[in-house]
Amino acid sequence: MNKQIPVQAGLGGGSSDAAAVIRRMLAWGEKKISQSEIAHFARSLGSDVPALLQQTACVVLGTGEELRSLDLLARARISQIFSEYRLLLCKPPFGASTVEMYQGIVRRRAELGQKSEASHGDTSLWRAWGISQARDGNYLTFEDSPLTLSNREGNGVGLSSQSLADASRNLMFESILLNDFEDVYFSRFPQMNTVRQSLKDFGADFVFLAGSGSTLVAVFPKEKVQKAKFPDFEKEGFFLEWTELNP
Repeated sequence: MNKQIPVQAGLGGGSSDAAAVIRRMLAWGEKKISQSEIAHFARSLGSDVPALLQQTACVVLGTGEELRSLDLLARARISQIFSEYRLLLCKPPFGASTVEMYQGIVRRRAELGQKSEASHGDTSLWRAWGISQARDGNYLTFEDSPLTLSNREGNGVGLSSQSLADASRNLMFESILLNDFEDVYFSRFPQMNTVRQSLKDFGADFVFLAGSGSTLVAVFPKEKVQKAKFPDFEKEGFFLEWTELNP
């Protein structure tokens, strides 16, 4: 296997490899296997493997057992939002152990007196994209009702499909691209706070942690991509890769 995605990067490289192997085995096999059996087997390999079997954008609830596919309108909505941006994957020359990161989450929540159970169905964040659950509950679709987003300071802005282009992009990203692992990650690797700020100084509108780390994802307006150069990161052994969101 010629791996293109770094390990311990928070990018789902190992899980996507597992999903690819399952798809190939199903294509080669003659025995028909039910979707529930496939999903059960996929989850035994990793919580995110069932989602990666979809090969399209979806919302994952619980611990990976609940999937909601996005219909064409919902996917078009996300494409519209990110059409003016490119994403820079910035992985430092070290990985982040998924097990250790989850242990950090449990410890932090215990210190704060919070429960460690996974959230089962808080839809407020993905509704901020203008996406809601369809009536039959099996997929997600586009809606045009105004929404209110609040950033971490409690400041809000109303959004609808008409006003989205004029809304504060930073506030939108901050309201949607949340990751509970960030507090643990930046406490464990404080030097990455400097990297995050450097990416913003180079022109990124927003920087967030991918999965459980160690990759940071920087959201750059397309007009700033050509000017964004990172010679110091490359010298220090960072993995840098430009990509786009294609739901």
